[in-house]
Amino acid sequence: MELKSDNQNTYIIILLHLFNFLDAAFSLHVFSLGVEEANPLLWFVYGISPGIFIVVKFLFFTVSIEVLNRFLKDNSRRVLVLLLVVYFSVLVFHVWGLQMTKRVNAEVEAGATSIEAKD
Repeated sequence: MELKSDNQNTYIIILLHLFNFLDAAFSLHVFSLGVEEANPLLWFVYGISPGIFIVVKFLFFTVSIEVLNRFLKDNSRRVLVLLLVVYFSVLVFHVWGLQMTKRVNAEVEAGATSIEAKD
């Protein structure tokens, strides 16, 4: 059974929204660790309120995806798949960054313990 193009786009769009949600969750976590948002507009909005950051991020993303899907027509699926790959890469980067942060924090704590032991 072959899916219609619109149905395929719907599944891709649902995945994109899931990835956007995960990106927002990871972003809020790393902001609490002192990391800044790469997008200066969203970083400014986060400075106002984390809640407003979430609303603006989701609203901007939803409108952008809808515009792409409606106006690109024949090429919309290719563009949506490309965005899916980009967002997946962003999520991989978040996971890698969190692992690196844990490793660095562990090394800093181990170093602090050895310094305290010398005193």
